[in-house]
Amino acid sequence: MRAKYTAFDAARLQMQKGTSLVEASAGTGKTYAICMLVLRGIVELGIAADTILVVTYTKAATEELRNGIRKRLLEARALLLSSMQGEVAHDVDQTLLRWCDGLADKREAISRLELALCDIDRLAIFTIHGFCQKMLRDHALESGQIFQLELQTDTTRVQTEIAEDFWRNEVYTLDAFSCSLFLDLFQTPTALFQSVSQAFHRACPLEPALFDKKKVLQELQAAYFTLRNWWHEKAASLRPALEEAIAENHFKKDFRQDFESWFAGVSAFLLEEGHSFPKELHFLTKEGFLKNINGQKFRGEKKKQAYYQSWELPASEVADFLGCRDRLVLAWRRSLAEMRFQIPERLLLRGMMGFDGLIQNLARAFELDTTGQLKEAVGSRYTLALIDEFQDTDDLQYKIFSRAFADREHYLYLVGDPKQAIYKFRGADIFSYFTARRDADVILTLDTNYRSHPGLVEEVNRLFQGVDAPFGSEESILEYIPVRSALSPEAFDLREGTKSLAAMAYCSLPANTEDARGRWSLKEAEKRLCRYTVSEICTLLAPERELVYVEQETSRGLEARDIAILVRKNEQAELYLEHLLASGVPAVLRSKKSVYDTRECRELLILLDAITRPTDLGALKSAMTISWFNMTGNELLALWEDNERLEQWRSNFTLYHRRWLEQGFFSMLSHLLRRQRVLHNIASLDRAERRIANISQLMELVQEKESSGHYGMAELYAWLQRQHLLQAESSGSEMLLESDENAVRIVTMHSAKGLEYPVVFCPYLWYGSRGIENEDKQILVNEEGRNIVDLGSSRFAERKRQAKREQAAEDMRLLYVALTRAKVRCYVFWAEVKPHRHVEDAFCSPLGLLLFPDGAVDSSRQEDVFAAVAQNPFVEYHAIPLVLQKKHHQRPLITTRLAPGKASGRSLLTDRQVSSFSALARLSEYQYDHFTKDEDDGRPIPVQGLPAGAGFGNAIHELLEAASFQSLADPSGVSHEYRALIQSVCRRYRIKAEEQDILRLLSCTVSTPLPAGFSLADLAPEQCLKEMPFYFKVSTFRAEGLYDILSRDPAVLPVSPYTMQGYLTGFVDLICCWEGRYYILDYKTNDLGNTLSAYDSNALASAMRLHNYGLQFWLYTVVLHRHLQNIIPDYSYIRDFGGVLYLFVRGMSPEHPGGSVYESKPDYQTLQRLTAFFKEEENGE
Repeated sequence: MRAKYTAFDAARLQMQKGTSLVEASAGTGKTYAICMLVLRGIVELGIAADTILVVTYTKAATEELRNGIRKRLLEARALLLSSMQGEVAHDVDQTLLRWCDGLADKREAISRLELALCDIDRLAIFTIHGFCQKMLRDHALESGQIFQLELQTDTTRVQTEIAEDFWRNEVYTLDAFSCSLFLDLFQTPTALFQSVSQAFHRACPLEPALFDKKKVLQELQAAYFTLRNWWHEKAASLRPALEEAIAENHFKKDFRQDFESWFAGVSAFLLEEGHSFPKELHFLTKEGFLKNINGQKFRGEKKKQAYYQSWELPASEVADFLGCRDRLVLAWRRSLAEMRFQIPERLLLRGMMGFDGLIQNLARAFELDTTGQLKEAVGSRYTLALIDEFQDTDDLQYKIFSRAFADREHYLYLVGDPKQAIYKFRGADIFSYFTARRDADVILTLDTNYRSHPGLVEEVNRLFQGVDAPFGSEESILEYIPVRSALSPEAFDLREGTKSLAAMAYCSLPANTEDARGRWSLKEAEKRLCRYTVSEICTLLAPERELVYVEQETSRGLEARDIAILVRKNEQAELYLEHLLASGVPAVLRSKKSVYDTRECRELLILLDAITRPTDLGALKSAMTISWFNMTGNELLALWEDNERLEQWRSNFTLYHRRWLEQGFFSMLSHLLRRQRVLHNIASLDRAERRIANISQLMELVQEKESSGHYGMAELYAWLQRQHLLQAESSGSEMLLESDENAVRIVTMHSAKGLEYPVVFCPYLWYGSRGIENEDKQILVNEEGRNIVDLGSSRFAERKRQAKREQAAEDMRLLYVALTRAKVRCYVFWAEVKPHRHVEDAFCSPLGLLLFPDGAVDSSRQEDVFAAVAQNPFVEYHAIPLVLQKKHHQRPLITTRLAPGKASGRSLLTDRQVSSFSALARLSEYQYDHFTKDEDDGRPIPVQGLPAGAGFGNAIHELLEAASFQSLADPSGVSHEYRALIQSVCRRYRIKAEEQDILRLLSCTVSTPLPAGFSLADLAPEQCLKEMPFYFKVSTFRAEGLYDILSRDPAVLPVSPYTMQGYLTGFVDLICCWEGRYYILDYKTNDLGNTLSAYDSNALASAMRLHNYGLQFWLYTVVLHRHLQNIIPDYSYIRDFGGVLYLFVRGMSPEHPGGSVYESKPDYQTLQRLTAFFKEEENGE
């Protein structure tokens, strides 16, 4: 039974509570519909802007929606104002005009619109992950979520750790026999992980269930000895029989050539201990034996079977042994898959959460919300919820939205197009969409196309309507609903003179004369279609043709940027890019390929390897071969034979090594690029712009990593190597577009979704994937509305067939996406390609099923089909010539003279800035005080020999922030996790210090009684605010004026003249409350000496003045003073502010109470003057 659809009328459709599913075919204005729903919700239903939720799937889409909604509200307000004033609106959207005409109270509508525009920034527009993160953070108590977890965009590292830990714990402990069986299938932890990767990417059930490895191992050993006994009895007679058969060519060439090594390997494995698993043991099975029989000697299956029966081979011994081996390996793989639940646990230990964890945690919170508290908390925030791109959802996301908003109190709109559900590999699940369709109260459809030429719309309709259930699902679940075009052929066109070019062009490769059935090999078909595509693009762009692209009221010449080529894989994109550039056609890749998976990354690793080991001549020579230095083999040989020049290179790399250590990675590599003229060298190579863009991007990514974690040279190199090996797709690693010039775009079909181009070439629609066919380790299928990952159960073959059907349906949806990207002209290519290991027979491809629904036909019948289709005036047919003349595109010469732009006359200098105490301190006019130290009492400070420097200070600050003070008082009671953190922090800051010394220092810091009458260990966590950030707005002021106010404080130095305005910013180490009074505390790790007397009051006063810390604590006091004024109703500075304590932690000792602490309470009258100096209001006492 067909689903009941209601046409979506954006102007007059009655909005109703409950769940509405909006199916928006390609080009039908999905974003427009969402903007209209928001507009109507605000005006007609009186819904406040801050109670409207819009969820989409990319950050770019959130910006597009926000801008679109704002524009629609402004247009509606302008239209209503002009309508009330009796003015005639011109060039107004007709849908908006119809909506406006239907409003009863336009004055109220304007009022609601103006209020919404004031609150437009409060409109909740999120990505799915952003929405889940906000809900978990804002409703942490209801959801059971931990506060302040850092988001980890890439969990690949944790997955790798799990696989490596499993390898160490399981594989390293195996005996030689078991290990040889295992390593025959998986040589590395990565290979093992890849065999169960689907389990880690999906939160769904796994099959088979866990089972006992010990029992299977016992069965395996028994099967091994049975097979061993057989070989011991039969090997002596088997060898001469096989040698005789080989002499008579009874077996295939590969087996004949490898026989000696094969027989020796099997004998060693079965008769001796400790040998590796032999190659091709399955030859002794019936299947393996038949597979290796020479078909030229034994034609037909009967003769092969008869020949097999003449041999005395194992009946079932080998099959039983291999079956036990496979079950044992499956048990190991299943155990590894079960460790997927460790990912969130391991991230949590690091204070992190993955993006998938956001969705999983919120869905789990809703599932456990038996009291309805979370539903009430989330549901009460929003009245209208619109979920964009809903076809790319999964079961967890649907559970979240349905639980929160699918009721009679909310308006829930699920907007998407199931025909464009093409992201299963990213976790999208079209079956969740089908579930939502069954649950929906209303199913709406957008049935008018606003993107494509009417001829294109008509031909796409014809293709899909000519086949029953084209998307492989039951008609009632996913049917093709034809759309109509809102455009006229004259308004959207591609013309040559007065003639319009056909909107759809079918291009067919004729029969292959060298093949008996006229079919083409995959590589040959790809090559010929690529050449024809490039030739046709050259023809389209030829100046003599003067093609004109018409869009509505405007027309212009067709340009290279108007053309896109859609491919299946990045390798295919590289093929087309190479041929286009060779023909003079400008082209760029729009790829989501990671920059870590590029030649530039490989060469950067080779270069950095040499820089980290400047004395290693082999590493240096390897680095010299990369394209960055652009040296030929002869040039390299001559240089390597010239000891003086080679020594100069070695000297340069030693210099780079030193510069990296002293100034960091970015400074070093920038210097190398200039000194070695790398960019100049690369500019002479092919695709220079792409290469330079990749190098620049890699430099930024490595620099960002170095800065974020204080990575050393070896650690940074290891990190980049890991990113390259994993081809990590972390944030910012997607290859940047090297140019926005006028160039042909080459895009994968998956990346093209949501994009549109005037002219589109589709050379791979005959390509049907056979990826599932070759999969023998894991299968993902949907059964009865739930996903299952099968790692090798008894139903694996059955589920594999189901997965193939699901893959075929997704391939058809991918074809639909490709066909609907073009505006005025689409090229569709056909070639009868033979089945290949990775590719289906062309007639089984999506395009083959649409063009030839009755199955394979010969070449003449294929031509008849295209000829019949070409009877449509909007369709044409091209027979691709077997011999194609190469064309070259001549780019038009640029005749405009380049001239520098005129100076604006506006100064780029400004006093407005964001500054900090550190910036002000650099203006200090240092005055080195000389004071007489008290006589040294000889008592040493508690911990000797700790390193100096900013790195050590940062480490101590981080460690004090990471734990409660009470837990640090007793070093013996510190947790293993905190000890691991100490090690990690020391590595990151490159500190050489013993763990026990650091723990002792921290213990003394928190245990020493302070002058205020308490120690840090006396403070409960709720009494502390650690590392409080602040932004303090200031009007224009002269920095030197600070000293005029604070000159009486001996801890303050004068500062040099400087004018600034904007914000002062910083972090206060600790604000605490003790006995009703608030204190500012700051930790200092200054090394003043090795005895307690070095930290006496005179020494501390000198240090405070030397570093102008007095200015710092005055600024902090202003910040806290103003903050307390805002949060304490009857706040009094004199009563509520306790003072400032600067803890010089090296000299602190519990046996010396109050020692090594500088104490001050800023004078209130001076504080008032300082606040007034910053031109801020003062309301305190």
